[in-house]
Parts: sequence; structure tokens; C-alpha cells
Amino acid sequence: MELDEVGIDRFFDAIGEMPLSAEIGYLPEEEYHVQEEERKPKLEIRAGASGVFLVLEDLHVIRGSRFYYFYEDGMIYRSSEALKAKAGDFFDYMERQTGGECYIAAEELPSFCRDLLPLLRETFRVTAEGFDETLYVPKKPEFELYLDKQDNQTVGAKLVAAYGDDKYNVLQKIEPGEVRDLGEEMRVRTLVEPYFNEYGLGQTIFILSHNEDMLYQLISSGLQRLSEYMSIYTTEDFRGMKVVSSPSVSVGVALKSDLLELQIHSDEMSREELAYLLTRYDRKRNTSV
Repeated sequence: MELDEVGIDRFFDAIGEMPLSAEIGYLPEEEYHVQEEERKPKLEIRAGASGVFLVLEDLHVIRGSRFYYFYEDGMIYRSSEALKAKAGDFFDYMERQTGGECYIAAEELPSFCRDLLPLLRETFRVTAEGFDETLYVPKKPEFELYLDKQDNQTVGAKLVAAYGDDKYNVLQKIEPGEVRDLGEEMRVRTLVEPYFNEYGLGQTIFILSHNEDMLYQLISSGLQRLSEYMSIYTTEDFRGMKVVSSPSVSVGVALKSDLLELQIHSDEMSREELAYLLTRYDRKRNTSV
């Protein structure tokens, strides 16, 4: 009887730790004992002339839908569920390679150490021979925000991540060989983004354009808040910008003698200033209530 991957998982769930006699693969019939202990495959990282070799131990494996089952010397071990769910594609790829071996070039090692190695340590028994991953793990970055006035209604800003002497524009795509903490860069980027409404120069700088309320928030409180997470650098033109908050105005409308009576009051503006604002009202502009 043939079982698909779902059937294999159900079969091992059903028998529990009961012994079974079976012909598995090309091996002769043998009695197997299913072990409760999970098995992590061994993965060795060996240093090469420039890059590294990944070597997966030689295993006899049965593939289920949620687990791998490894068998040897009359024992059957179940893998962790995470191996199948998170690293199954990698495991299957390594199984297909001659000698269970693949090569990672030197320029790919930063991304390997940053993105893949933590997952492999979770799901494999990883050992290293002549390989120092700390050479490829990013330092903790410090952040710098540079702001400049582009015109009377536009501000530009560049967010930089500094790893010692190496500095990178956070909005620019990572290049091969760069060792950067993308998770931390993204976290700080999300702090800056709400204060801007566009991108400029090919998506490499933040832009705040034609929005006085957002500009007021940035200058009055935003920069002080952001300074807790990064160094702020501003040009003389930016420091010369002056914005004021929108005044609080209350408007009342009443119907008297078939006419609308409009009552406007503000504690922050004089009657003359209110009258001037009314003269600036665009009678053709559509309004909705």
C-alpha cells in the first residue's frame, strides 16, 4: 500500500511508539522503533578559499506533509515541524545536491549570515569549521537624518545608517557585499516616514511638500521626537523656515428672516484678520457638509 505525504503523517501518528517491521527504501525488512526524541539534521559550514561550503549529513529520509522521518540502525526519528514548515525547501535542495553539498560565494555571505543562518540554527545542528560568522554580522547602526529646504513649501530629508565609517542611505537597495541590519533600518525608517508625504530623487529621499500642517508637526515636535533615535542635521535654509499652527476658529450658522447669519469667532485672531480671511474665500470652490 502506498501512502502520500499526508497519509505518512497519519500513519506515524497512529502507531505512536509501537515497533514495526518494514522494508524502507532499498533496505531489507527490519524492525524499527519510533523514537519520541526529535532529530535535527547536522549541517556543517566549512571555509573554502573565499566562500564557504554547506554540507548536509547523509540521511535516510521519509517525507511526510508536516514532518520528515529519519531512519537508521532500527530507529525512526521525527524532525521538528519547523524544519518542514520553515526550511523544507532548503533541506530538499541540499538533499538533491551531490554529496549533500553546496557552495556560497564570499559576496553572498553577509546576506547568508543575516537572513538564512539564524533559521538554519533553529532547525539544524549547525557546526562550523574555519568559518567566523562575526565577520559578516552587521554592527549596531547609528542613524543620521539630514534635512534641507528645497523651496518655501518643500522639505527634503535623507536618512543614513552609519556602521562605523560605512554609511548607507536607508532608502537605497542593499548591494552585494554590504553588511547591514535591515530589520533595524526598517524600524527607524517607519519612525521617519509619517512626517513626509512623498519620495524624491529616484525614491532616495523623503519629501514633505505643500502641507503646512505636516510641516508644523515636523518642526514643532517631530524633530525633537526623532532626535531620541538619531542625530539630526539641518541646513541654514531649513533652520530659517517659520511655520505657525492653524488658528482655532469657530463658525456658527443661523437662519433669520430667510437669510443665513454667519457668526465667526476666534480667540487667536482679531476681527480684521478674520475679515481678511473671508475676502480670500473662493466662492467657486465646491464644499460639502
